[in-house]
Amino acid sequence: MNETEKVEQGQKAKISELAMVSLALGVIGFVEVFVVALFVRGMLTLTGPLIGVIGIALGVEALVKIHRSKGLLKGRIFAICGILTCILGQMLGIYFAGAIVMYGHEVVWRQMCRGNLQELGIAIKHYANDNDNKYPTADK
Repeated sequence: MNETEKVEQGQKAKISELAMVSLALGVIGFVEVFVVALFVRGMLTLTGPLIGVIGIALGVEALVKIHRSKGLLKGRIFAICGILTCILGQMLGIYFAGAIVMYGHEVVWRQMCRGNLQELGIAIKHYANDNDNKYPTADK
């Protein structure tokens, strides 16, 4: 059924609601990745990946329904953009999650190093107390 046949029958193509929801979820998920990465710093939420997976599923379902509607539904571009933004949001989420995990490891290493230096300082003071307040020389 082409566009002129639809107009003759009084049916007008409408935009798929699933496609619009997929695009909206893609944008929300994409923005949330940056909000979590920039402002929360270290707390990962499960809503970002969940939004992305749901957005991808709705976008694929919208594409299938648009294809099967024989011209009664449109919004293929919305569905494709929704799927792509969801995928991009997922990829950035994985990247930022890795960066946050690596930052967490660095913090742990710094804390361990700080603790070791404090213990070394305490040991040097004990040495000085046992040796007439003289610190160890480099050769000892």
